[in-house]
Amino acid sequence: MSKLTVVYLKDSGHVLAALTRADPPAAGEPVGALVNKGLPVSAVDAVSADVTVPVTNLAAVTVDDNQPDVLINPQHFQVVQDPSGQTPPQVASIGLAAGNVALTIDTTSGAQVVVSNVFTAVSLPAVVVLQKLASPSPAPTILDPVTVTLASPTVVADPAGFVIGDTWNMYAFVQGVRPAASAITIMS
Repeated sequence: MSKLTVVYLKDSGHVLAALTRADPPAAGEPVGALVNKGLPVSAVDAVSADVTVPVTNLAAVTVDDNQPDVLINPQHFQVVQDPSGQTPPQVASIGLAAGNVALTIDTTSGAQVVVSNVFTAVSLPAVVVLQKLASPSPAPTILDPVTVTLASPTVVADPAGFVIGDTWNMYAFVQGVRPAASAITIMS
């Protein structure tokens, strides 16, 4: 039986890449053995991306290959950890569509991740990635993981700041929700 190895965001569990293997190593292998210093991501939620996620933000796990669609749409899946550690991690489908995550930026508050229509949790871990659209393309800003509460948006300040007229792609990976992306031009 083949095995499925997935590379995922360790803070939110989102699968970013997957491969099947007939004979994976018996012991866990470091994610750097699969992606070197980082994993290029070319699209998030059907929005083009030019983001390399550093190896420090990633983890990898090999599981039984019982989710064949993960090879086609890896971002529709997540790694689910057993909090007690009694069972190994599993790969599961993310049921909630990306339409439940709203993304905004303004020059005074930074990025806001708004989560709506989620009834399964009070708060959710999230990773926000900002990519300035410019030529040549600068490295993305991967903001520190945050916890999104359902009662109010989470504000995440970008250390580089925002300039009126700049256009950014913003990608949000909220645990249990499919990734969301939005292109935003700073207006005021």
